[in-house]
Amino acid sequence: MAKHPRRQPLKSPRARRYPNLATYIMQTGESMLDIAEAVGVTQPQISRIVRGLSIPRPALARRLAEHCHVPIESFLREYVVR
Repeated sequence: MAKHPRRQPLKSPRARRYPNLATYIMQTGESMLDIAEAVGVTQPQISRIVRGLSIPRPALARRLAEHCHVPIESFLREYVVR
């Protein structure tokens, strides 16, 4: 079975800020798997965080915020809104 190539994230000259992880994924095209690999977790864990079903621990929230250019508070906000 052939693997499908992953969509590459759009590169911009300046680091843009995004309101939350879901918006980052939609606007950059970076896959949850790529994000998971970059921050050292599994894709299902990223999916649960995006859907607001799980709150990342502080160290993971920091890594996600830095990698995805989102405010660290957005992870708590997404969980509370659900």
